Amino acid sequence: MTYPSLPDVAQAMGVPPPSLAMLRPGATAVEAIRVLLDDGQPGTALRLLAGWLPRGYVVPWACQCARDGELSALDAEGLTLTGTWLRHRRETDRSSALAFAMRHTFVGIGPMLAASAGWSSGDLTDAAGKRIGPVPPPLMPRMAVGAVLLAAASSPVFASCCRAFAEAGLTLLPTEES
Repeated sequence: MTYPSLPDVAQAMGVPPPSLAMLRPGATAVEAIRVLLDDGQPGTALRLLAGWLPRGYVVPWACQCARDGELSALDAEGLTLTGTWLRHRRETDRSSALAFAMRHTFVGIGPMLAASAGWSSGDLTDAAGKRIGPVPPPLMPRMAVGAVLLAAASSPVFASCCRAFAEAGLTLLPTEES
């Protein structure tokens, strides 16, 4: 398995250069994420984590994080649509999730989860449904971590919530040797 490098993941996930500069070159995923958490940068740590997780784990991890908080009816609907796609992996479920996200202009935990499911594969489309190209690989984990950060922001203890979400995600990372 080819493990993405820290600079590659940081660039794909939009990690600010000052945050990247504080990390040891060649740092493992776990080291980098823990340094950022300990430095009071939980959002940046979660972005790196989402970028390093195997693609098949990103959406389930984001859904698990979202389930831990209080969800509005809209967010619960998005979580349900995303869960349906996760269980069946049907193209119709992926399309339904993406249509939901688009109807709600990608705003909120539920629409962002649904977008992460919708952008897990397939093509980007315009408002008329015309194919405009493949989904760029970083789009799915960026949307998923956005939902995770919104879920953490709904907690009165944002940093602690982010740390708990990160700890759960760290268990999903492949070992550096694999």
